[in-house]
Amino acid sequence: MAKQRAFTLVELLVILAIIALLLSILAPTIQRSYVLGERVTCFSNVGKLGQAWFCFTNDNLGIMPGGYTGSGNWIGKYENSRVAVEVGQLYPYIKTVGVYRCPSDTSNHWWTYSISGPMNGEERSWGSHKDGQGKPKYLYTKFMELDDPTMSLVFMEEDDYRSGGNMNSWLTNPLGDSREDQWIDYVVAWHDAGANLAMADGHAEHWQWADEKTCTYRAFYRNDPDGPDLRRLQKVYWPRSATRRNP
Repeated sequence: MAKQRAFTLVELLVILAIIALLLSILAPTIQRSYVLGERVTCFSNVGKLGQAWFCFTNDNLGIMPGGYTGSGNWIGKYENSRVAVEVGQLYPYIKTVGVYRCPSDTSNHWWTYSISGPMNGEERSWGSHKDGQGKPKYLYTKFMELDDPTMSLVFMEEDDYRSGGNMNSWLTNPLGDSREDQWIDYVVAWHDAGANLAMADGHAEHWQWADEKTCTYRAFYRNDPDGPDLRRLQKVYWPRSATRRNP
């Protein structure tokens, strides 16, 4: 039987170099696939939450779930815990806790998504958004109050670092408000310089941010006169003012 020849050191080095070259070529593709996978999972998650929100309103005579965190809301306790999710109003519709988190969220938050303030949320008590009688100016409590559910923001990805979790609602100043050129809460840009969100009819959308500052700025109350991303979000945050201003 012929004696098998072993690889020489030079041949082994050549093989290793080829493998390293192939890995360097494939690495960006593998990383890109991983990033896209997280984006798709998040998109699916927020879509499921949007559908659960829609089903809740349908099952409760059009009354929206509470958009705060705490008893009687979609997240049922004001604490960053699994139990807070499990005692929330939407948990009977989605009992997989992982759906409440985006895989790109590196924090210890049990939920990544927040309900928009006007959707029976924090606009109920936001002081600067009240009228002369102390009533909230930008608030929906029933589905029938929406002019266009397909253009009414419900869920937004959020990364609020202040209280150990995404407590209460995602807020901004609507068009027509005296502070319309100022953000309140900031947004995330985890998916191709963008984020996933859901509208009141239950469908999900992926929005890419037009302004680099939107992707990098992580502070509250940022002034952004006529910022393209702020204006775009305002049109779905409180669509009534957007319709009046941009018929």
